[in-house]
Amino acid sequence: MDDIEDEALDRVRVVILTNYGFDENVFNGLRAGASGFLVKDTEPTDLVQAVRVTARGEALLSPAATRTLISEFVARPRCAHG
Repeated sequence: MDDIEDEALDRVRVVILTNYGFDENVFNGLRAGASGFLVKDTEPTDLVQAVRVTARGEALLSPAATRTLISEFVARPRCAHG
């Protein structure tokens, strides 16, 4: 792939829309570079808003995905210096 194509892809944003909100799906999607993660029961207006948010370069997660990430973060041991 040449530099022009690489630069064009830098602006691509991905929103995952899935039936499954399992923890590993959320983590794997975010690790792969997704900017958004929504479950299929998301209201159509919320889906449109998610596309707009991620198109601006921001990130958006469904409430279930947010709960998953918060739970994972809280369960981790605190840093010795933090």
